[in-house]
Amino acid sequence: EEVLLTGYILAQSGVDFRFVRNGGRPLLALPFDTQIYKYCYFCVDDKKYYVVEADVQNDCYLMDQSFGKGAATLTLRISSPMNLGYSKEETKVLTSKKYPEMRLELTGNKALIDFYHCYPRMDWMEYSLASMNKETEDCIVDSFRPILEGKNEEEVANMILNFVQTAFTYGYDDQIWGSDRPFFADETLFYPKSDCEDRAILFSHLIRKLTNLEVVLLHYPNHLATAVRFSNNLSGDYVMVDGQKYLVCDPTGYKPIGN
Repeated sequence: EEVLLTGYILAQSGVDFRFVRNGGRPLLALPFDTQIYKYCYFCVDDKKYYVVEADVQNDCYLMDQSFGKGAATLTLRISSPMNLGYSKEETKVLTSKKYPEMRLELTGNKALIDFYHCYPRMDWMEYSLASMNKETEDCIVDSFRPILEGKNEEEVANMILNFVQTAFTYGYDDQIWGSDRPFFADETLFYPKSDCEDRAILFSHLIRKLTNLEVVLLHYPNHLATAVRFSNNLSGDYVMVDGQKYLVCDPTGYKPIGN
């Protein structure tokens, strides 16, 4: 009854879906506008319908009938701050080793972290573009913007880069979580350890929030970094994106921009 009611609400809301039979129980298969991982899916008319259940068995069958053909797909992108209430955690202090004035003192929201823990795993871009918690974002801006004011683009980027490189402890996902698990920026600020993709995602957030510079993610084999487009023709390693030069910034190592 719960599944049928949910399907009815989706159909009345103009959202595409399919019913699925898994053994003796009905489930829902939902189309999303981004790739998600660790869930089985059916491909129908070049559209992927994901069965968002953790314990789906192999005998899973998709119903031929569509109750929302031509209807909207679902989006997982978090385009505005989540309003989940506030469950206060202990205050945490994060400090850059090279620039100790780059010091962030913040209190995490456990309600938000619990929500993210159950969120479907997506492509890295979705984490990079997701909105941060409003209180955390305000804390970052209030703490860092006065320190960065008056400095040139290279100085600002290097200070933000060193903060992300040195204020956090590195940890491997497979040792901590048992498999790859990218973090939203709020999660990197909350958890005691993070890895390369988490730092790249956080750095991209900070660059966009604290500067007017453009930033992209760089995917190497088994590694994620970033590259930033500067106004001046700075020297260093770079990539070309749409005819524009982006200087490499690796938030995981200890090297400055362009290395």
